[in-house]
Amino acid sequence: MVLESVQGRKNLYPSTMDGETYLRRLIEGYLSELKEASADSNARSLLGGWKLGEAEAAGRALVAAGALEVRQLENLLADLKKALIERGVIQEWSGSISFDLGEAVAERVEGELPSKQAEEWARALDPSVKPTLVRVIAVEQDVDIATTQQKLILISLELWTDHFSLRYATDMRQPLGEMTHKAGRAPFDHFAWELVDDLGVRYKQSGGGGGGGRPWYLWTKNFHPSLPPEAERLQISGRDFETVEELFRVDITLAK
Repeated sequence: MVLESVQGRKNLYPSTMDGETYLRRLIEGYLSELKEASADSNARSLLGGWKLGEAEAAGRALVAAGALEVRQLENLLADLKKALIERGVIQEWSGSISFDLGEAVAERVEGELPSKQAEEWARALDPSVKPTLVRVIAVEQDVDIATTQQKLILISLELWTDHFSLRYATDMRQPLGEMTHKAGRAPFDHFAWELVDDLGVRYKQSGGGGGGGRPWYLWTKNFHPSLPPEAERLQISGRDFETVEELFRVDITLAK
């Protein structure tokens, strides 16, 4: 079944991914957020419960769209809850799952050994497990931003086991954000990345940094979850934070 485009916008990649795979990818993104969450156990537990509820809400939407079976949703929620319990994120009795699904999920969590998926997700939450580099994709693409006469160069994608990194360079002769810098704001902070693959998965930025000197300033931005092997294309676009104007859009081929 073809899922809706991300945020319903035109020209973004439609997804041909089945509902179960889509929900797995969404949950992997939640795990990345939980791994980076505050060390405060109460705050982390509360966030874990919210994410469990968000996974159910997304799953119910997929069930309503005919892209996911209720049993598949029960299995994934049980795996997620088991992983959160295993890593001490939530207690056995906690977690925001609605009553009608909660009984089925609780029965699986209490009555079965951890599944392979639950074990993998529990490891993904382990702060002692370090990500490993899978491969590097050369991009080497110039991008002109007509509205501001700025230029950036997309250099490469680094694919890691739990995230991926985008490396790029900006022209220091007119850095991104210079127009708003005149209003007293620091340059570079009014540029938002939007990344979505051809499976419909949308990626969240999770830190990064930059450095260098004229004429080029080098940047690294990290995104999660990791890019799946089945993804063939990645659409990269940027928007001005203030005007929400799309500044550019580029398609990257991911095939090996």
